[in-house]
Amino acid sequence: MDTNTTGILVQWNFNSSPADANTGTGTTNPSVGSGTASAVGGLTNQYFGGGGADSTATDNSAWSPGGYPAASLSNKLCGVQFAVSTVGKQSISVSWSSQGSSSASKYARLQYTTNGTTFTDFTSPVTNANSSFSTRTNDLSSISSVNNNANFAFRIVTEFESTAIGSANANYVGAGGTYGTGGNLRYDMVTVYASTITAAAPATAADIGTLTYSGGQFQFTATGTAASNYIVQACTDLSLTNWVSLVTNASPFTYTDSAANTFTQRFYRVKLKP
Repeated sequence: MDTNTTGILVQWNFNSSPADANTGTGTTNPSVGSGTASAVGGLTNQYFGGGGADSTATDNSAWSPGGYPAASLSNKLCGVQFAVSTVGKQSISVSWSSQGSSSASKYARLQYTTNGTTFTDFTSPVTNANSSFSTRTNDLSSISSVNNNANFAFRIVTEFESTAIGSANANYVGAGGTYGTGGNLRYDMVTVYASTITAAAPATAADIGTLTYSGGQFQFTATGTAASNYIVQACTDLSLTNWVSLVTNASPFTYTDSAANTFTQRFYRVKLKP
């Protein structure tokens, strides 16, 4: 498959539409493309001032669901979730800007699903910034199952320090102080990037050239669509239909028939392999 230039598939800026000049209100409807956003793990929607690429907007909101659990409960279950169809798309990556209050969880995890229900951890944890918004991009292009998938979704969920970095603390720790259930994580400019899947051009018929016969060996070159497979066939009478397949090879290639001198006459053709 060939791809075009990677671009934005869907994006959320969480600003009210139409703008209301109030960062305490917002929307989970995408600002670009189609998809759904939802709070998970019992969290409830709320909005605060945002950051990221739209930081100069007059109505710059960030999504910040509240009501996080006690420090030792619900590891990797609470946060924000985004569902995006990637049908016809590949080379998927996701990006977002975020900031945590001092009592928010220091660690989070990006997870993805290809069936809409079972989530898989992305390789490395997220360390939430406390002092300002920071932007993160995670490349999922090596995960082929997220391509061309109507059930693709991802979520960013808070994580215990023990599973994030292998410490002994089987609980949440604060991003800038002591963890607390009133801490908040603000998300802004959540973006999914993708490129369009386009069908490769059909392979063409092969050209035969540079015919040679020497020492009982007949040889020719076959050139068709690069890397496409072609079949060399032969028969001794063009009035017959019993063409014998001799070899299959990828274009371009050279075929040598060492048994050519055992035939009074022999005809050859090169066909594209079905």
